[in-house]
Amino acid sequence: MNKQDAKQRIEKLKDWLKKWNYNYFILNKSDISEGARDKIKKELTELEEQFPEFITPDSPTQRVGSALSGKFAKIKHITPKQSLSDCFSEQELIDWEERIMKLVPGEKLDYITELKIDGLNLSLVYEKGKLLKQLQEAMVFMAKM
Repeated sequence: MNKQDAKQRIEKLKDWLKKWNYNYFILNKSDISEGARDKIKKELTELEEQFPEFITPDSPTQRVGSALSGKFAKIKHITPKQSLSDCFSEQELIDWEERIMKLVPGEKLDYITELKIDGLNLSLVYEKGKLLKQLQEAMVFMAKM
C-alpha cells in the first residue's frame, strides 16, 4: 500500500471508529459488533505503525474510551486509567509476553487472565487497609438495566 492509499484508509477507519464509538458509548446504540469494531481498530493500529506520520492525537488508537455522556459524575482518579490491548491470537499473547520480559529481564511472572467485560469499570481505594471509596463507572446502557 502506498502512502496516499494508507492515508485515505487511515482517515476512513478513524471516521468509522469515531462514529461507532459515539453511538456505542453515548447513544447506547450498536451499529456493528464489538468483534468487527475491534478488527477495524486493529487494522488502524497496524496502518499507523506502518505509517506513523499519519498518527493524530484524535485517532481512536490514541485515546482511551470515548467522549463522556455527562450522565455520570466526574471522578478524579489517583492514577491515570489505561486501556488494555486486545489480543486475538496465541501469537499476539506470546508477542505481548516477550515485550513484558524485555522490561523486566530475569523476573518470574505470574499472570491472571479473564474475559473482557466491555463498559464496566470498578476502582477501589484503600487507605491503611480500609476501603475508602468505591468508584463505579459503566456505560449508559448498564445504568438503564
